[in-house]
Amino acid sequence: REAEQDQDFLSSRTATSVYESFVLTIAENLRDMFPASDRSLGKLLCEMPYLPEGVLKLLEGLCSPGNNEKQDKDLQSGDRVTQGLSAVWNLIMLRPPNRDRCLDIALQSSINRLDEVRMKAIRLVANKLFPMASISKRIEDFANEKLNSVLEVIPAAESASGAEMATPEVHQDGGLENLSSVADALTLMSLYFALCTKKHSLLRRVFEIYGSLPQAAKQAVHRQVPILIRTIRSSPDLLGIISDPPADCRDLLMQVLQTLTDGAVPSQDLISSIKNLYSKTKDTEFLFPVMAHLPKDEILSVFPNIVNLPVDKFQVALSRILQGSPQHGPILDPSEILIAIHVIDPEKEGIPLKKVMDACAACFEQRTTFTQQVLAKALNQLVEQIPLPLLFMRTVMQAISAFPALVDFVMEIMSRLVSKQVLTFVLGMNSVTVFFFSFLTLQSSFCHGRYGNIRSYG
Repeated sequence: REAEQDQDFLSSRTATSVYESFVLTIAENLRDMFPASDRSLGKLLCEMPYLPEGVLKLLEGLCSPGNNEKQDKDLQSGDRVTQGLSAVWNLIMLRPPNRDRCLDIALQSSINRLDEVRMKAIRLVANKLFPMASISKRIEDFANEKLNSVLEVIPAAESASGAEMATPEVHQDGGLENLSSVADALTLMSLYFALCTKKHSLLRRVFEIYGSLPQAAKQAVHRQVPILIRTIRSSPDLLGIISDPPADCRDLLMQVLQTLTDGAVPSQDLISSIKNLYSKTKDTEFLFPVMAHLPKDEILSVFPNIVNLPVDKFQVALSRILQGSPQHGPILDPSEILIAIHVIDPEKEGIPLKKVMDACAACFEQRTTFTQQVLAKALNQLVEQIPLPLLFMRTVMQAISAFPALVDFVMEIMSRLVSKQVLTFVLGMNSVTVFFFSFLTLQSSFCHGRYGNIRSYG
């Protein structure tokens, strides 16, 4: 009879309550009386016959200290968080019945508003838990849910209804009511970025939603991308995104390409992917990061599009072409660039004439590069073009203005053109041009009585 009473007591709600109170008291004492480096608490949790919810709540408090609660600073320290997460890791590995609940604790800690807490949890989830096949899908779904939640939150600028903005409210599910800063976006997105380093195919989703992200979230993405890209480098999944990117992610693509090529020689696979991207978009700026590594014929084929860029972007491209790569030197020399500009047919290429003129002007501004000798060499070859380039005479006048010492040389090439007047129609020169050439030649003959040595510039 007494045995039956004892059994009834043990199975009663009272006994359960006594047990829960007892083990919770022990756990709290171990937490409060021993340093965070002590492993007694973790061992106790692993060896308990049953883990009551109160003990799991205590563990949750260690892993996710409250942001606004007046807690003992020791409970919010990084060491205490490490202690809690270490216990969670052991429980997931050693106690399958508690695996789901402990995984919830780790995942919630991975979106904690405190940076130190969040990063410790993310390292545990991404490095140790995500490789476990039995829970990887759940981890991925959680990270994807938080990433997508950034699309649903209201930017703080739209949600503020007064002079002051309230601190974004953190919901029980870990989401935010509004997005007031880059830090808020990082809170929700960092776990997903960490998983991308382990499963590269996840990265495409970031590109897919980029165009729809609030501004703070875009800034968060740009803050994380260099770290992420330097980790995964030119993986097949990333090259696939570059070759065939989703819509509305141009700025993100540009940052990725710059990160991949910063201080490194791009691989042929990367160059091929970027050329595929250019063939689909015709956006010349995508070629900038690898421009120094393209062959001359490919640069010449896209040169009209380079000239059609805004002047500041043209100057960037010009610098990269002239600098070239350490292995092969400049792609085009300065005289070849001038010739490439002049042989552009604005009407055929659909480029405003002013763009070609601006490109010429940009070259003339760099007198240490586009020297007197360079101009003479370019003019000496342009004068043989049939028909004569449209801007040839304009460039001649600019050359004399910039380098007066070229006047004799210019008179020489003018006389060559005048001597070919019988070929006026073949050369495509109008009568005004021929008259102008004749006038300059006669003027030179009377004033100078001599010509420069054209061969010296050839």
